[in-house]
Amino acid sequence: MRPLQQHEIISWRRFHDDTLLLAGKLTQLTHLTTIVAITRGGLVPAAIIARELNIRCIDTIGVKSYEDNKRRGEMMITKGLSSELLAQSFDHIVIVDDLADTGRTAQVVRAMLPGAYLATPYVKPEGAVYVDYYACQYPQDVWLVFPWDVDQLLQDKKPETSVF
Repeated sequence: MRPLQQHEIISWRRFHDDTLLLAGKLTQLTHLTTIVAITRGGLVPAAIIARELNIRCIDTIGVKSYEDNKRRGEMMITKGLSSELLAQSFDHIVIVDDLADTGRTAQVVRAMLPGAYLATPYVKPEGAVYVDYYACQYPQDVWLVFPWDVDQLLQDKKPETSVF
C-alpha cells in the first residue's frame, strides 16, 4: 500500500451536493426499486439518494475493510443481506457506498448481487473500475475525510497532554 500524501476534508454541504449530483445520474435508471447501503459509509448517501429517487426499500450490508481510519484490514461481512432481497433478481438494485478506494468492498458486494448497479459519490482510480456511477474522482494517494470523521482527524492531530 502506498503512503497517503494528503487529506481532503469533505464538508457536509459538499457531500450533500456531490450525492445529489450522483442521484441525478441515477435518474436514468427508472426501474430502480431498492437500495443496498454498505455500512457505515453508504448510509448517508443512500438516504439522500432514496429521497431523491423516491425509493423506499433500503437494505444494508455490513462490510469491514479497515482496521482503523487508515490501515486496510481483512475483509469481513459484519451483517448479511436479507433473505427476501436475495430471493429476487438484482437488476433493480443500486448498491451505495461513500467511496470506492481500492475496489475491494465493491468486488465482494457485487459478487453477492450480480447484475446490481454500484454507485458512490467518490472514487479513486483503483476502485473506479468497479463502480457504475460516481460524482467525483480523486487521486489514489489522497485520504478523504468525511464529515462524520472530521472530529476523529482533529483528535488524532492534537498533541498528547499529560494530566497529573
